[in-house]
Amino acid sequence: MVRFQKYSEAEWLRAVKMMDQGHGHKLIGRRLNIPADTVRKWVSRYQRYGLVGWDPVSKRQTYSFETKLAAVKALLAGSTRPEAMAEHNIRNQTQLDNWLVAYNAGGEDALRPKPRGRPPASSENETVDQKVSRLEMENAALKKLQALVAAERQPGTK
Repeated sequence: MVRFQKYSEAEWLRAVKMMDQGHGHKLIGRRLNIPADTVRKWVSRYQRYGLVGWDPVSKRQTYSFETKLAAVKALLAGSTRPEAMAEHNIRNQTQLDNWLVAYNAGGEDALRPKPRGRPPASSENETVDQKVSRLEMENAALKKLQALVAAERQPGTK
């Protein structure tokens, strides 16, 4: 996910510089023809990350279970979202909100990493004897079905 596609780095730096000079979000937004909320986010990112805050994040950022839990507990203890994000170096507020919802629904376990990918076709707990038995039952069922279909196809048999 590449951010800031609509605006250039020069506009971002100009907005940050104007903010450092004491101008407000609304004034900067009007002068640069950028929404004030966007300016506020840019300044916040600059204050948190410095000049690196402009760089787009090319990979998905993953966070450890401990970081997720600490951030959620900070929110529940009364910290604001921006404070919790700054304290735990979280770049996306929506991600933090999703963790909070998951924690409220399922507790700490909801924040633990989930297994990815497709589950194996047959469970490893199945012994060879169990597998043979299961396959023999499937075979017998298919033979019965085949016999029924053959009996229906023969004329005069009912």
